[in-house]
Amino acid sequence: ALSESGSSVTGAQSFQLMVVYVEDDLLLWGQVHEYGAAETLDKMVSELQASCREASAIESATVGNMYAGLYEGDGQWYRCRVIEIKKTYILVRFVDFGNCEPVDLVSLKMLPEALAAMPHMAKRFRLRDVPQRRARRLVVEKVRVLLQE
Repeated sequence: ALSESGSSVTGAQSFQLMVVYVEDDLLLWGQVHEYGAAETLDKMVSELQASCREASAIESATVGNMYAGLYEGDGQWYRCRVIEIKKTYILVRFVDFGNCEPVDLVSLKMLPEALAAMPHMAKRFRLRDVPQRRARRLVVEKVRVLLQE
């Protein structure tokens, strides 16, 4: 079973979950796919790329604020929230995918209001009722294999 943000998801409920990031043995981030969700995400990412081409870098960041962040893995801009500010980097969580990454200040831009107001696509889930640590590892390994496909 899964639980998400204080609510439980049981076998009685049916939904499609696309796992986008595995945080640890029991925590994963996923996008609940409802009709049109993939198109909404694609459109949002396209709009963000266009707006970031024109925008200038910010001068300072604030913990808790939303920005457009450059993901080094693919060179694309995504919505992110500042988690922590260090001397040499800024830790952000990409809110539509769940992963946390360190970025430089020059890799952050102001997020257009319309995109900032959209709900986060990734939700954090916890595996529940997994009886043994070995069983948890098997489940996590299967999820990782699915992510690689």
